[in-house]
Amino acid sequence: MPDEKKDIDLSKRKIYKNKNKGGKVKKDPLYQHHLNNVKNNWTYKWPEGGPNAGKESSLYTTTVGTDTGVMLLPRVWRGKLLSVKAAVEKAKETKTYKMFPDETSAQTYNDNLPFRKETKKKDK
Repeated sequence: MPDEKKDIDLSKRKIYKNKNKGGKVKKDPLYQHHLNNVKNNWTYKWPEGGPNAGKESSLYTTTVGTDTGVMLLPRVWRGKLLSVKAAVEKAKETKTYKMFPDETSAQTYNDNLPFRKETKKKDK
């Protein structure tokens, strides 16, 4: 079926230039997850009454502490907002996460993903 939506094979991720690393080309599973969700229109639509009411999220990240550091991972999968436990399982299964030594590093990285800057410009 030509209109069938499919996941991007994350083992063959596209690449983008990470300007924070001197223009080096880098693969990023979180950015690719965002692109996959946008491409397939798999965004989570926030219900009315909450702080994000009426907005849509293609990634919505969370952090989880582990024995080896802090894991940054997406909670939006195929247009659904997963529980943290389910998101951790899915992220490990698909290798769609990044590891950091601490929470501050994870948050800084998250805030500087390429599409975050685009979104902040649109909000102004």
